[in-house]
Amino acid sequence: MREKLATLVTVSLAVLSAGSCGEQAAAPPKPPAVVAVKPAVRREVRSGVTLTGTVEPEQRARLVAQVDGEVESLAAREGDAVRRGDVLVRIDPSRLQAALDEARAEQQAVLVDLEEAQRVLERDRVLFERQGIGRERLEQSQTTVRRLEAATARAAARIAGLAAQLADTEVRAPFDGYVLERYVELGDVVKSGAALLSVASRKAYALIQVADTDLARVKVGDAARVSLGSNAKEGVEARIARIRPQVDPATRTAAVEVEPVASVSGFLPGMLVRVTLTLDRRSGVVAVPGEALLVRPDGSAAVFLVERDTAVQRRVVTGIEGEGWIEIREGVSEGDLVVVQGQERLKDGAAVKVKGAGTRQAHGPMDSGGRGDSPAPPTAGTGGQK
Repeated sequence: MREKLATLVTVSLAVLSAGSCGEQAAAPPKPPAVVAVKPAVRREVRSGVTLTGTVEPEQRARLVAQVDGEVESLAAREGDAVRRGDVLVRIDPSRLQAALDEARAEQQAVLVDLEEAQRVLERDRVLFERQGIGRERLEQSQTTVRRLEAATARAAARIAGLAAQLADTEVRAPFDGYVLERYVELGDVVKSGAALLSVASRKAYALIQVADTDLARVKVGDAARVSLGSNAKEGVEARIARIRPQVDPATRTAAVEVEPVASVSGFLPGMLVRVTLTLDRRSGVVAVPGEALLVRPDGSAAVFLVERDTAVQRRVVTGIEGEGWIEIREGVSEGDLVVVQGQERLKDGAAVKVKGAGTRQAHGPMDSGGRGDSPAPPTAGTGGQK
């Protein structure tokens, strides 16, 4: 009886053990990882650098008083547009006008004396030839004429100087532009050399400092992009207008002037802007979005492809990168579906499900040198490197 009971217990334990193993074997499989994909495309990739610069006017002038006097007229305020030759400030000219009138009167008196001395000289020359007077008398007449001629020249020079000072009482705009700053007010008494106004031209450029290691890759006329905001992708087309031929030994940079191709509203002197320069470009190359790239522990680069709902890790050789794209020289073919979201949790051979099943990312218009709208990429499983 005991032997039968032991046998039943053994059989029962075996049945329970078999049932437990069956339950473990029937556990549901791990669900596939959900990923987002984009196709590798053939396009232009541009590598560049974005630098912070300062807006500078093409022309700037600080207008100062050339004469002493009271500010009698002040025609412009900050921001007012001016044209070359416009009178912006007028300093009281009355004192200089009076001095000029006096100088002209003195000149007339000297001219009258000179005319009389010249008549005397002609008369004395005739008398001398007839031996009516001696040489000493003739020489005295000649000396008087020369002295009055010198006085006439001095009077003319004084008149010219006073006329120039009188003209300087009108301070004119040296070029078309606008008023940046105003340093005086109507009625102020100013001395010669005192600052009156600061004016700038409408045309302006962005001044940036480029590292000497990058100077060989840029030249005058190269395309650039200027952004007034924090987003460097948003901005206006520009070009390199001038590369100043000097490198600062302290910073190892050179000043480069970048000017917008068209007029830009709000492009004001002193403001900070972001300038993007293109240092290198490749046209018609296979490229993937930058977020697809992974760096493996050994330092090599890789991406995950989706083939037949399976993640396939592919080692790649990269080229230049920029504007969110990376050139792929080896490892990926045009049209391959690369994982751009969720690849951090993937392992080679893992089951995946593409986010938005059946969705294929359409190619948008490319930059110059790239391809425009592309046909739909191949379905998963047909891509990849052979």
